[in-house]
Order: sequence, then structure tokens, then C-alpha cells
Amino acid sequence: MTRIIGLIAIIAASAFTMAVTYLNDEPPATSEGPGPMAVSVAVIAPQPAVDLIAAYGRVRPRWRTALAAEAAGRVTSVSPAFLSGATFAKGDVLATIDPAAHKAALAAAQSTLATAVRELAEEKQRARIAKKNWRTSGFKGAPSSLALRRPQLREAEAAIQSARAEIAIAKRNLAETQIRAPYDAVVVERTINPGDYVMTGAPVGTIYDARVLEVVAPLRLDQVDRLPTRLASTPILLRDQRDGRTWRGGAARLEPGIDLRNRQRNLVIEVTEGAGLVPGQFLAVEVPGAAKGELLAVPEHFSGVDGAVWFVDHENRLRAFTPDVLFRRDGALYIRPGPEAPAPWRLTRPRPNFLAGLQIKPVPATAEAPVGLSLAEAGR
Repeated sequence: MTRIIGLIAIIAASAFTMAVTYLNDEPPATSEGPGPMAVSVAVIAPQPAVDLIAAYGRVRPRWRTALAAEAAGRVTSVSPAFLSGATFAKGDVLATIDPAAHKAALAAAQSTLATAVRELAEEKQRARIAKKNWRTSGFKGAPSSLALRRPQLREAEAAIQSARAEIAIAKRNLAETQIRAPYDAVVVERTINPGDYVMTGAPVGTIYDARVLEVVAPLRLDQVDRLPTRLASTPILLRDQRDGRTWRGGAARLEPGIDLRNRQRNLVIEVTEGAGLVPGQFLAVEVPGAAKGELLAVPEHFSGVDGAVWFVDHENRLRAFTPDVLFRRDGALYIRPGPEAPAPWRLTRPRPNFLAGLQIKPVPATAEAPVGLSLAEAGR
């Protein structure tokens, strides 16, 4: 028992000695504080640029027509092209109305004309006889118009004109039994089916012009002021931001009225080669403006949430300023060079730990884009 107690005492003493030695040891020497923070820097030089008015617009057809029946009757056939979403050419037959009643009306009008022609010939003969009888009667003075049957002649001639007009109407009604496309178009909806009986003026369907589409882009008043003077000859780029497809258009007109709700004016863009465009589609609109001289194209990711842009001065210290953005294009902010930082501009992406005046170690950026556009590229 005595041996066990002695062994425990020896172990406890050894542990105490080790603890005291550990606590009395000095900490290892530390190296000097860290150097300046390394920051990726992109060098951007001013380049000639052209203003760009960016907006969004909605596609609409130039012409949208509500077709109506111009002849009454039963629908005998409907063309397969007269279906929602189908396309057809000008003059194509979309539907046919039973022409029997209209053929009969045409025949009746032709019969009326024949009768009127006969009656006019008979009346001319009566007029000649009346004139001859007056000469042989020995009456003094000039004969009256009624005696020479002149009113009857005018009546017979008017009857012929009326019959010819009825024939023209009958022929037109007969032709209208075939409902034809007024222009190259796309069917929006069809409201008749085979077997339906339609009256004159009854709705048949709705179509829109497939040859020319319009894009209506609301512009702020300051954007309107930046439009080029020769707007009609300015090519306008239209882009679907979902898949990147593009189209070209030309300015058709700038609507004169101002929307009182948002103080905007509508720029109407005409698209004659709009394959793939559908009414209601939203597009990004880019209208080249006037040349703006030397500008900086700053990538958008160089701008912080507060709009500030950070750069490195000649002493490798961080500085920030809030630029006046003239316009945006292809992921870049176009700003006018100012006195905040002399050329060359060394920009860096903002970080939460940035402080103005902080000394840093600039490191060249390996992949920063876009950093600028030439005048030709900016005018595309």
C-alpha cells in the first residue's frame, strides 16, 4: 500500500513540473505585419464612342383586320389555311359561302337589263312615230316633250342604268361568296365553321399583316432629346434577350403625344424582315445616337451597389467616384473621363473591405471584358 502511494506521488510531482515548465515558456517570435493587399487592376483607355439609346418595345402588326362576311348564306367550305396561326397569301380563298342565291340574283338582274333594253328600243320607236305624226298633223307651233315621248325615253334609259347597277352588285355579291385574303397574313382567330349560316356583316375571323411588323418602344423625354437628327435613315437593332436573336428595323415615326402616366413618347420601328417575330413579343431596342467623343467603357461589374467605381491612383492607393453614366451597351457603362484619375485609368472591382486611401498592391487583371468599343463597333 505504501508503495502505491509513493508511486502516485511521484507521478503527480512529474505532472506539476511539466505544467510549470509549459506555462513559463515564452511564445514563439512572430514575423512582421502583412504587406499591402493585392488587388486585381484593369487598365482602360478612353476611346471614340457613339451614344446609344436603349429601350424595350413590344411587337405589333402594322395591319390587323377583322374579316366580315359581305354576302349572306351558308358556309360550304373552310380552307385549311384559315386556322389559328396559319399563314396565307394575298388572294387565297379562306372560306366559301353557298353561291346559289347570289347566282339567281345575278340572273334576275341580267333579265331586268334585257327587259329595260327592249323597252328602250320600243320607246325610241314610239318617239319616232310621235314625231312623224306631229309633222303630218298640221298643228301649229313646236310639239311638247310629252308629245314627243321624251320623258318616257329618259325613264327607259334610267331603267337600263339601274339594271346595270343591279348586275354589278349581284356580281360583287357572287364574288364575295369566296372570302379571300386582302394581303399576306397570319390568322389570329376564325369565327366560322362549315355549315354555319352567316348574314352580311357577320364576323368571320381576325388576321394580321405578316409582311410588315412594328415595334413600339416607349422612350423617356431625355432619350427623345438624344435621338439622331436623321432618325429615318438610322438602322435600329432589335434583340430577343431570351435567345440572342436579332433583327434590323427602321424608325417609321415618333408619335407626337406624351403619355401622361409616365411622361414617355412612343418610337415606332418598322420591321420588313421579321421572320420569327410574333405580336406581343418583347424586344430590347438599341438606337445609335450622336458621336460622344472619347469615352470610357467601364464593365458593369466594376460598379458597386452604390454606383461608385473604384480606381488606383499613382501612389497605388484606392480611390472611388460616382460617374455620370451617359449610356450602357453590351455590359459596359459609358462615362466621360474626368479629373478624378489621370490616364491611364486603373480600375478594380469593388470589395466590402475597400477604404479610400488604402495602400494596395496592384496586380494586372487577366480577363476583364469588355473594356471598350471602337466608333465603328459602337455604331452597329
